[in-house]
Amino acid sequence: MQFRMIARRAPSGSVTVLGDLAQATGPWTYVDWGEVRDLLPAAAPSEHDELTQGYRAPGRVLDYASRLLGVAAPGVNPTSSIRLGRSDPAVVAVDEDQLVPLALAEARALAAEHALVALIAPPELVPALAKAAKGEATIGVLERDAMSKPVTIVPAIASKGLEFDAVVVLEPALIAGDDRRGLRLLYVALTRPMAHLSILHARPLPEPLRL
Repeated sequence: MQFRMIARRAPSGSVTVLGDLAQATGPWTYVDWGEVRDLLPAAAPSEHDELTQGYRAPGRVLDYASRLLGVAAPGVNPTSSIRLGRSDPAVVAVDEDQLVPLALAEARALAAEHALVALIAPPELVPALAKAAKGEATIGVLERDAMSKPVTIVPAIASKGLEFDAVVVLEPALIAGDDRRGLRLLYVALTRPMAHLSILHARPLPEPLRL
């Protein structure tokens, strides 16, 4: 309906539409841009250009996150970065009862080197993280503190569009769930850092991310 609304207001067909299908996590998503073009005015010829180079996330992070694309967004080409980055993603398997304390410890350690750190977690783990960090002046929760603290606890669904120097992604399997939208949400979470990515998990990682 949104595309049809745009089409009615642009009868000449002069429309520019930008987006990343790999980050489409809403209830209605598209497999390729042909589906989108079919909903837009046909009065003018269409052109499709794909941006495949980025500069925000380092190449080592993008290479790792792009493993998800074959399943999450098979019609999307992986993005490369103009910079490699200084560190490979750190993937650490932990015991389930240590997931919360070790995630907070990793975020604190990263905050000693980076100005802004995110701890991105599935929503069901956010309350436990917030409770364990209660009273710590350097750790905030996105809904309460925005991004005013050195470390911010972020529900995965709220991470789209945000940028941090370093990111800890907690329990990818819970973020991904069992459908393509969940894998796209995980792709969003993994691509939020501008410098370093750490991953902590107790459950097995989604198949494309297993080293």
